[in-house]
Formats: sequence, C-alpha cells, structure tokens
Amino acid sequence: MKNVIAFIGFTIAILFCVVESRVVLDVPYGEHKDQILDLHIPDDDSIRINKIIIMLHGGAWWMGRKEDLNPHVAIIREKLPDYAIANMNYQLGSAESPGFPKQLDDIKAVIAFLKSSFTTNLSIAVFGNSAGALLALLYSYRWDQTSRDVKAVISHVGPVDLMVDFYCKNIVAYPFIVQLLGPDTCQENPHLWNETSPITFVDERSPPTVGFYGSLDVLVPFGQMASLQEKLDSLQVPNAFARYPIGHTDWPDAHVQDMFTVMADFLTTHL
Repeated sequence: MKNVIAFIGFTIAILFCVVESRVVLDVPYGEHKDQILDLHIPDDDSIRINKIIIMLHGGAWWMGRKEDLNPHVAIIREKLPDYAIANMNYQLGSAESPGFPKQLDDIKAVIAFLKSSFTTNLSIAVFGNSAGALLALLYSYRWDQTSRDVKAVISHVGPVDLMVDFYCKNIVAYPFIVQLLGPDTCQENPHLWNETSPITFVDERSPPTVGFYGSLDVLVPFGQMASLQEKLDSLQVPNAFARYPIGHTDWPDAHVQDMFTVMADFLTTHL
C-alpha cells in the first residue's frame, strides 16, 4: 500500500511538471526552489525501471545547473538505454550559507524520493562532475555508510582530498572552497576540511568506483585520482580510472564518448 500511495503521489507530481519525450522536467523533491530534478525514462515501455543514475552538475558548489549535463545525459541514454536518469539541481552554496552539509542532504532527499516513487527495488549509481563529483564521492563513501543505497559512484574530474597543499595552502583555490565549507581555512578548522574529503571515508565496503581525470587539469591535480585509486586498490574495492591528455573543462567529443563507454561497461558489470 505504501508503494501504491507513493506512486500515486509521484504521478500527481508529474501532472504539474513539463513532460517532453520521455523526460519529466523540474520534478520537485523538496520545498526549496533549487530542489528539482529532470527524470529521464527509458524509451522502451517494456523495461522495468530498476536501475537509475543520479547526476550532479559542477560549478564550484556555488553555480551551475542540471541543464549543464544534458549533453552527457543524451550520451548515457544511448549507451545505457535501460537506465533511468535523475538529473538534479541542488541548493547552491555561499560563504554565508555553505554547500556543506545541505548539498549532501539534497542527495539524500533525492534518493528517498526515488525509492518512494518506484515500486521496484532500485540499483542506484551517482555521477558527479567536478564539484558535483566531490559531492557524489562524499555521499557514497560517508553519508551512505548505513543505508548502502549507492551501488556505484562515478567521478568526472572530482577532488578527493582537500587537505593536500594544493587546496589547503592555495589562496587561488580558497575562494571556491569557501562556497562549500564557509570561511574557516584548513589551518583554522582542519576537522571540517578533512571530513569533507571523500578519501577520508573510503573503506572495504565502499561502492565500486570509476573515475575520469585530465593530466593537464590545473584545478584538480592528477595526484587526486592516483591517491583515490591507490586507497581503493589497497582495500580491494572494485575500481577503474582513466586519464586523458586534457584539462578540467571542454573535453573533446572523442574523450567524452570514450569516458561514457568505459562507464557503461563498468556499470554493466557492477550495478
């Protein structure tokens, strides 16, 4: 009965949203104006929805929107046609109202919304780009430790350790990180910086992880990927990583297509 009621509620919510070719736009998952998502449904009506990818945009925790990932969504729909996709907005951060922890709360709210909206058990993967990738990893490794809803996590150029000198002692990086953590520096509040570093919480039960990084990235140094891969390997957590000769943004189509081919193969194996 609970699932039936939830599904009826979801159906009613759809009636007040815009539906465009198997996509339900701007579905609210909370009361804040930024708490909306686009739900992409598989084109084949015979598919029973039990696999879903949650998408988290980048933007240094203070800007960006779900539409930024629409080109990625289109590629994923081609490579994984039996998956649903929830491309979400989240509450943006500022020095006065930092992204942590409210942005993690938004991911939790989306997962609760999706679990209550479908009558099947969902296998959930979380994809994040840049700042959104840190949120995806942090949620999957730390906030999901009890419920274990996330079965796989995907990082596209996501930071993993804010305690390294590149972030902790870099006056250029600080104006971005303040949007996530507030005004405290890592010297003033090392506990906060450490507890928002995904690598801190990797353990042997962490979900399978696949990551994609650029060797010429000036915002997320390649050492971030190497450190995460080393820790996952040491704990025997399934993982796959790929490095491309490119920077942080504006990846050419060939690299993007390869990235999502690798991701699709990884999820087919582990989700």
